[in-house]
Amino acid sequence: MLTTIPTAGLLTGDTVWLRIVKDGTRYTTYYSTDGSNFVPIYEVGASLTNVKVGLFAYAGASTATDMTAAFDYFHVSNGIPAP
Repeated sequence: MLTTIPTAGLLTGDTVWLRIVKDGTRYTTYYSTDGSNFVPIYEVGASLTNVKVGLFAYAGASTATDMTAAFDYFHVSNGIPAP
């Protein structure tokens, strides 16, 4: 389950790159703190149908009512990302 992935301590800076890759019926999500070296986070298979992707910000268990998040680029392609 995605909610059980320990994300505390993964990010050490203010910038993170995210990637989702589909290979056959498998979807794998990755993150990177430098934009070059991607680390797998989660993988799921054929249970996904009619997949839609997008970005949002979530404060986790925080009770803060104001949060700043910025996304400067979002791209979807049918190609395999370059290594």
